[in-house]
Amino acid sequence: DEELKKLGRIHTFEEFLDTYKLAREAGFHNINIDLMSAIPGQTVESYEHTLRTVAEIKPEHISAYSLIIEEGTPFYERYGQGQHQEELPGEEDERRMYQMTKEILAQYGYERYEISNYAKGGRECRHNKGYWQRIDYLGLGLGASSLLDHMRFSNTADMKEYIAVSYTHLTLPTIRL
Repeated sequence: DEELKKLGRIHTFEEFLDTYKLAREAGFHNINIDLMSAIPGQTVESYEHTLRTVAEIKPEHISAYSLIIEEGTPFYERYGQGQHQEELPGEEDERRMYQMTKEILAQYGYERYEISNYAKGGRECRHNKGYWQRIDYLGLGLGASSLLDHMRFSNTADMKEYIAVSYTHLTLPTIRL
């Protein structure tokens, strides 16, 4: 719960588990769980505990990302430009967490098929694979991205502009009486 709080998440581990169980009960048979390593206050041991706990839940897919501190984010304001580095795991621990992810998830039957993605046999994410293989996809909605005919583009993230453009291109059916 402490790690979730440090990441700015508004849920607890218990609430996550309840939601996971509800998704299973609702009939979802292919669930992904996202994990993060190298976060403030995390140790190699606490990350190993997280990995094993999640693997024992038996999702079909696990995405395991290392924290990247990017400009313009609350994490950059706190940790960017060398600030508060003592709260973050060191480079050696971060490397160990990365290696540990592959080793531990393999023990539970997960195979790595991308740098940060692991899946049980046949449960790889089609979108992830398609993204790297440059397969066309269409994103719908505010800020959505697409790739069509080897050309990437995205919708505006500005709600007013999106609505204005949507209504401009809206075609209403002709009704004949």
